Amino acid sequence: MKAIILIDDRLDEVAALETFLADRLEPEGFEVLGYTDPVQAVKALTARPDVEPHVLVIDYRMPDCDVAESAMMPFREQWRECKILLLTGQASLSEVGDLSRRGLIDDVLDKAGTPDDVAAKVRGLLRRRKTDLLPKVEKWLRASPRRDEPRFVLADAEGETRISAMDMVRELREGTKLGDRMLDAAMRIIERTLEQASETADQIDDSE
Repeated sequence: MKAIILIDDRLDEVAALETFLADRLEPEGFEVLGYTDPVQAVKALTARPDVEPHVLVIDYRMPDCDVAESAMMPFREQWRECKILLLTGQASLSEVGDLSRRGLIDDVLDKAGTPDDVAAKVRGLLRRRKTDLLPKVEKWLRASPRRDEPRFVLADAEGETRISAMDMVRELREGTKLGDRMLDAAMRIIERTLEQASETADQIDDSE
């Protein structure tokens, strides 16, 4: 399930933004999930492997909480392709610059911005996420053995579709709904393949 994650310690603000974004993004297949505690958000999402965070929208200042340590870093570790939008009205330029240099944020918006401003930023980050993923997925598909054979099976409520690696490349390039569905599925396969390769390499190192 594709998800937009909101984290803000102010319950009224996170609830209002959750409703606003849900009205606009749920028709496009996104679930909008709001939380008031960064640590609990990470725990809840970790327990839900069916949820795939696409964008995290997070407030910078929260009481008794280091947002970078409790949310941004865990998100970067567990959901590498998730884009992070920082909402702030208090962070200094040096603080924002430090977070950017550490690779912990992808964009920034002043908290004085309207819900429409947040929605525009989220849509922009979704486009960036797709742009970043496409070359990785296309490279992997082109390297697939028997790439012209319909070896991949995509299943949904309407049934199963068999498709070849090169047909998948064409769907991705044309930005079709089928291509969007395949993008995240293919990226999950790539990540699992890389993790398995890394584990195999570690085992080889240990045996030497």
